[in-house]
Amino acid sequence: MADFSAVTADGKINAEKLTEAVKKVLDDIPALKAKASENAGGVQKIGGDGNGTSDGTKPNSSIFTHADEG
Repeated sequence: MADFSAVTADGKINAEKLTEAVKKVLDDIPALKAKASENAGGVQKIGGDGNGTSDGTKPNSSIFTHADEG
C-alpha cells in the first residue's frame, strides 16, 4: 500500500517522508480514513464495565457472582 522506500536514510527514519507516505495511502483509499463522528468522542467504551453488567446500569442475571452462593 505505502511506498516506504524513501522513508529511511542512513538508518534513520525521516518523519516527514513517513507522513507523506501514509497520507498518500489515505488519499488513495478513502475508506481507511476515520469519519469525523468516530473521532469526535475521544475514548470510546466498548464491551462491558467489568462488574457483571451488560451496559453499566442493569445487573446481568446470567452472570454468576459470589453473592449468588448460598
